[in-house]
Amino acid sequence: MVKQHAFTKTTELGEVRIRSYQNSDQELCLGIYKNALKEWPGRALRVDFKRYCMYLTVVMVSALVTLAFTWSAYICGLYFGISVITVVLYFGNAYYNAWKISDASLKADLKNIGKTYMSSAGCHMWVAECNRKVVGMVGLLHNESHEPGVAELYRMYVLSFYRRMGIARKLLERLVSYAREQRYHKIILNTTSSHKAALGFYKKSGFELTKVLPFEQKLPTDIELNYFELHLY
Repeated sequence: MVKQHAFTKTTELGEVRIRSYQNSDQELCLGIYKNALKEWPGRALRVDFKRYCMYLTVVMVSALVTLAFTWSAYICGLYFGISVITVVLYFGNAYYNAWKISDASLKADLKNIGKTYMSSAGCHMWVAECNRKVVGMVGLLHNESHEPGVAELYRMYVLSFYRRMGIARKLLERLVSYAREQRYHKIILNTTSSHKAALGFYKKSGFELTKVLPFEQKLPTDIELNYFELHLY
């Protein structure tokens, strides 16, 4: 395994240090992940807001047209019930998907970060410390699902209070430097269209958008899954 030296940078909030993950960071990294996941429902709701407003508009117009010809308490109750169900599905779907993503992640690579990222050649996890507090993380994985020479960026998270300080940039720089040392020729990643800031960050960092697919869920959504790649050589 390539030895990773710590990187230090000074910001308005204090000294930021990028270093390799240690086993004692497990719960701290899980806390960062869970903190980031709390933002998912709000982002999802904003993306799907127009879609569900359209549904409610169709329901309201249908009710008004029907009632213009005949008054019926049954019809009023029916359309009111449909509207309530639509709103419940709108919010419930966002929170359900947040839970589903969290459950899957905590059963996969985040269950044991050290084993997943620090025990296999060509894989690594870094954390960002600000005044000795872990405030960010990022990981690089290569396993049997990846093509030779290709590694995947995972778990790029920075606590909201510490964003826009260049921490994510420094985490990415360290990851890319390591990937070059490991002779990877390409880094891939995916993120949803609800993460607007992340989409802009990766594009500015030289990643190319290669494909966009629908985000898999049971109910209709405008959220899409964006796939990026960065060629190193």
